[in-house]
Amino acid sequence: MLYTSDESGNQVKCTIDKYWSKVFNLKDDFTNDYKYPTLAKLVKACLSCFHGPLVESAFNLMDTLVTDYRTSLKIDSLDAVQTIKYNLMASKETSCEKYGSKNPMTDPIHKNLLLNMNRSWKTYQEDLKTCHL
Repeated sequence: MLYTSDESGNQVKCTIDKYWSKVFNLKDDFTNDYKYPTLAKLVKACLSCFHGPLVESAFNLMDTLVTDYRTSLKIDSLDAVQTIKYNLMASKETSCEKYGSKNPMTDPIHKNLLLNMNRSWKTYQEDLKTCHL
C-alpha cells in the first residue's frame, strides 16, 4: 500500500498497481500520446521481478541439482523436481514416508514409483524423437 493525494489534496490509500496504472495512462494534452512510455516499461519490468525469501529458497533448492557437472537438465526436469520437493515439504513427509518405506535399502520398490518412472522414461523417449536429439 502507498498513499497518494487526490485532487483536493487529501491522502488516499492506493495499491501500487493501481497507482502505476494511473501514471501509465496519463496523456500529453497536445499530442495525446502517453506521457511516460519509457517509465512505464521500466516500472513494469521492475514490478515483474520476483523477490523475497521464497524466491531465494527456490534458488537454494535448485543449487543441489544444477552443478558444474550437471548443467544440461531441461527446464521441465527442474520444474518437476522442484514441484516434488515442495509437495513433500508441504506434506511434512519424506519420500520414504510417502511411499511407506521403512528402510529404503532393503524394502521393495513401491509399484506407483515404478509406474511413474516408466511413464517418465516413455515421455523422455518421445521428446527425444520430436527434438531429434
